[in-house]
Amino acid sequence: MTPAAFERRKGEKAEQWQAFKIYRDMGSTRSMQELARIMKRPVRTMYLWSNKFNWLERIKSYEEWSTNDQVKERAEAMATDMVSGLSKAVNAVGFVLMSDLKYKQQQWKTYWRDMDEKGESKIKPPAGSTNSLLDSMVKWATCMEKIKEFTSADNIDEFGAIDELVEILKNEPETTEATG
Repeated sequence: MTPAAFERRKGEKAEQWQAFKIYRDMGSTRSMQELARIMKRPVRTMYLWSNKFNWLERIKSYEEWSTNDQVKERAEAMATDMVSGLSKAVNAVGFVLMSDLKYKQQQWKTYWRDMDEKGESKIKPPAGSTNSLLDSMVKWATCMEKIKEFTSADNIDEFGAIDELVEILKNEPETTEATG
């Protein structure tokens, strides 16, 4: 595997590599004069090392890599949050279905208990059957199984959703820095 462009170069001494990392990490306050002061070396030496080992190109590569990595982490966190929200919503639907099923069962029990010898009741039969609720419960359980399967760590990005989120986030003004 080819090392990233910003990694230590062949022939780059430890002191030169250290100087590069310090210079790279200075960010917007980056200056050869400040680097020379930190390294206790002449400014001319810093310029020579910079030219010899292509520091500016390597810094640009590092910043692109760093930004992409941060955006990917943000996209993964968003995808996890979205799936978690979906799972909570489906759980809430299941709770409502179970509550409704219990309520309907109670209504039917009351209806049948109130029945007189003629088979008549003063209470109206409940609207909707428990069978339709049971059908809904089966569909809900199937849906929950799919969500559990989908939300496992191995499957969260089965359809490339994270890559799509990365592209969206890269194009958001707050996640991309102006260059110039």
